[in-house]
Amino acid sequence: MIQQHRERVVVAGDFNAITSPNEKEGGGEKSPTSITNFNCFIGENMLVDLGMVGRRYTWSNRRRGEELIQERLDRFLASEEWMQLYTNPMVLRLSKTGSDHAPLLLDSHPQTERSKRRFKFQDRWCDLEEVRHLIADVWKTSFVGSAMYIVAKKIKLCRHKLVQWKQSSNSNSKKAIDQLTIALEELRAGGVQGASTHQGIANIAEEYFRGIFTSSNQADPEPYFEDFEPKVTAHMNRRLQRPVSIEEVKRATFSVHPQSVPGDDGMTARFFQRHWDIVGADIL
Repeated sequence: MIQQHRERVVVAGDFNAITSPNEKEGGGEKSPTSITNFNCFIGENMLVDLGMVGRRYTWSNRRRGEELIQERLDRFLASEEWMQLYTNPMVLRLSKTGSDHAPLLLDSHPQTERSKRRFKFQDRWCDLEEVRHLIADVWKTSFVGSAMYIVAKKIKLCRHKLVQWKQSSNSNSKKAIDQLTIALEELRAGGVQGASTHQGIANIAEEYFRGIFTSSNQADPEPYFEDFEPKVTAHMNRRLQRPVSIEEVKRATFSVHPQSVPGDDGMTARFFQRHWDIVGADIL
């Protein structure tokens, strides 16, 4: 089969030839001359073998054991002009259905799955006023529905706005690391006033990473366990059944590790802790 449009050519079919001994298994060796001639045909016509996804061979003699012979006799060849138009073609080797040759399917526009990076609220965003204003603006948006539905919609909108902001701002980690690298290079080149070069580098690195990894949740957990008893008493049961207070919800929220992500929305506990004055009323 030959498909041609101007200089864009695709040739496909059973060529009854192989390009190397590796394309044959079983039986006697293929003639080196036939292999050379086939490769010359491909090269002289400036064609490209599109390869194949699936089992290694396209033909077999349907025998078993030592009598089995398998070869890759079928293939797609394309011109360089065709390859410029279709930059990511895929040839699929399908299952045999009656013939001793396996059918091949050419997909000139294969769909490739793009893995989406999971969103997670970044701790360093908490110190940025523009992020705080963004969250406050989102939380002013009106939605109609149950309390849980409204919170879910606001979180979803907030996540969307944060992704947009991140893409258009200078806050991503790569740029921050690049800036730190430049600062370190400047220190190496000229030294630090009032300190040695090594000390200056250490100070910058320490300050940068302290801001990322220092925890602000220093609450002592012991008070939360003071009322625990070895078993559930009637008094404890009454306490468990009473309506949850605003203070209890807040205390529970602030007891969660700041970097924990309770749900799939990517909002860490830090998001709620640092913006409680904005989001707290809806969470309750």
